[in-house]
Amino acid sequence: MTLEEADRRALAAAENADVTALAAAMTARATAIASLAGAPASPELATRIASSIEAGAALHHRLSALKVRLRTDHARVARIQSGLVAGRMPARNSIDYRA
Repeated sequence: MTLEEADRRALAAAENADVTALAAAMTARATAIASLAGAPASPELATRIASSIEAGAALHHRLSALKVRLRTDHARVARIQSGLVAGRMPARNSIDYRA
C-alpha cells in the first residue's frame, strides 16, 4: 500500500470512527513511511512527504474530535447507568422525629 493510500484510509477510518480499520491503516502508514527511508531525495519525494505531513495533521484533528465524541458518549452511558442503578435502590424511608 502506498503512503497516499494509507493516508486516505486512515482519514476515512477516523471519520467513520472505525477503530479496527484505523489501526490497520496506521500500521500500513507506518510501513509506507519506513519504506521511504531508503528512497533517494527528489522533488517527488519531498512532495509526497509534505502531503503525508498534511494528512497527518488532518488525522490529528479527526482523532481529537473522535476522542471528544467517545468521552462524551462514555459520560452519557455512565449517567444512564447511574440512573438505572439509582432506580433499583430501595426507597429511603423518611422518619419525622419532630414532635
